[in-house]
Amino acid sequence: MSNSPELLYHIILTVIDYHLEPSGAKRSIYIFGTHATREDAKDSSFKGLTYA
Repeated sequence: MSNSPELLYHIILTVIDYHLEPSGAKRSIYIFGTHATREDAKDSSFKGLTYA
C-alpha cells in the first residue's frame, strides 16, 4: 500500500490588474506549490504573502 496523501492543497495567487483591464477579465495566475497537509499549505501561503 502506498503512502500517498488522500488530499492535496494547492497554493494559487490570482492577480487582476484593473488599470490595464478595467473589466477584470484578464487575470494572471501563479502557482506557488502543492502540499500534502493543510498546515504546510497555510505556512507556505503566509510566507508567500509576506514576499508580495
